[in-house]
Amino acid sequence: MSQIERLAIRIRSDARRVQAERANNWTLFDARQLGLVFDYAFKHLASGSDKPFDFSQCRRQMALPQSIEGHITEFLDRCWKNGVDKNFEAAAFIVGSCVVRNSLKSDGSGK
Repeated sequence: MSQIERLAIRIRSDARRVQAERANNWTLFDARQLGLVFDYAFKHLASGSDKPFDFSQCRRQMALPQSIEGHITEFLDRCWKNGVDKNFEAAAFIVGSCVVRNSLKSDGSGK
C-alpha cells in the first residue's frame, strides 16, 4: 500500500472519529452553521489580519436561540428580511398557529 493510500485512509478514519465525537458533544455544525463559518472565515482572510481565525468567537456569533422568544425573533427576522409586506400574512399565520398549538399542548387536550 502506498504512502498516499495510507494517508487517505488515516484522514478518512480521523475525520469519522472527529465527526462522531462532535456529534456526541453536540458541537457538529449543520449546513446553515457551516455556511456561516465559511462566511466568517472568508471575511477574516479578506481582512488581512495576522491573528488566527477564532472558532470559539464564530460559534458564539452563531449560537442558537435558547428561548421561544429567541426562536420567534429569528423566524420573523428571516421572514421580513426583504420587507414586511411580502411575508407578513404568512408569518402571522405561522406564529399564531404555533401559539395556539403550544397552548393546546400545555392544556393537556392533546389536539
